[in-house]
Amino acid sequence: MLMAVRLPLVMGCVLLPHLWSVAGFVALSAVVVSPLFVAAFTASDRITAPHEHTEASTWVTSVSNIGSSTGTALAGWGCAEVSVSGTFVLIAVLLVAGTGVAQGFRYGSLARFR
Repeated sequence: MLMAVRLPLVMGCVLLPHLWSVAGFVALSAVVVSPLFVAAFTASDRITAPHEHTEASTWVTSVSNIGSSTGTALAGWGCAEVSVSGTFVLIAVLLVAGTGVAQGFRYGSLARFR
């Protein structure tokens, strides 16, 4: 759900590609993403034994850092090779796809892959 809320913010960067509007949309997008980290750390604590909480939190942090680094590298490549607007459109497409996959897992159509 939070990623679906983030989609209009990303599209705002495409529709209003001025420095201050993009800065505002990116800042709001970060506010939307922050609860995902809370949910990830809470889920890792719930599904692991108490003596494994530190390791689970380390995995959440590591995966987050890998994803952030990969996304930054791909966005840099996209801005250099395609365009800034094209990169934001690609991000929007990926958000829609990711939201669809997450909903599929949540509501059962992809539950057998868990």
